[in-house]
Amino acid sequence: MTLPLGPPPYAAGLLQQYLRDALPDATIATQWTGAAFSGRPYVLITVTGGAGESGMDTRPTAEIETYTGGDQRDGDRLAWSVQEALFTAWRAGKTYPEGWISSFTPVTDPVAQRLAGQPPDVHRHTATYRFVLRPNR
Repeated sequence: MTLPLGPPPYAAGLLQQYLRDALPDATIATQWTGAAFSGRPYVLITVTGGAGESGMDTRPTAEIETYTGGDQRDGDRLAWSVQEALFTAWRAGKTYPEGWISSFTPVTDPVAQRLAGQPPDVHRHTATYRFVLRPNR
C-alpha cells in the first residue's frame, strides 16, 4: 500500500539524529547492545507506541534509557541532558531532511532504575516522552 503523502518520519531514527548532534560523546542507539554496560555514556531509544495521520505526522511515545559510569550524579546529568537536548531542538525548530519535532511532552522525567546483571558502577535512568514528528514536505 502506498501512502498518498508518503510515509511519516521514522521516529527512532529521527530522534537518534537529534541526540547524536546534541550529545557527541555518547553512543546513541535504537537497538540494545552490550555497550550499555561499558561505563561510557550510552543512550537507547525505544519507540513504545503511538499513532498519526497517514503521511502527515507520527505521534510516537518513546522510552529513552541512559547508561553511564562514574557516580550517580553523572547518571543524572546524562539523563537530564537528553531531555534538555530534545526540548531545545523542539523549541528551536531544528529540522532534518526526514522531518522535525512539532511537539514534545515529557510523560515521565528521568528516574534511576537498576537491571538484573547491571554492573554496580553503571547508572541507568529511564524517561518517557511523547512527540509529534512531521515530515519535511
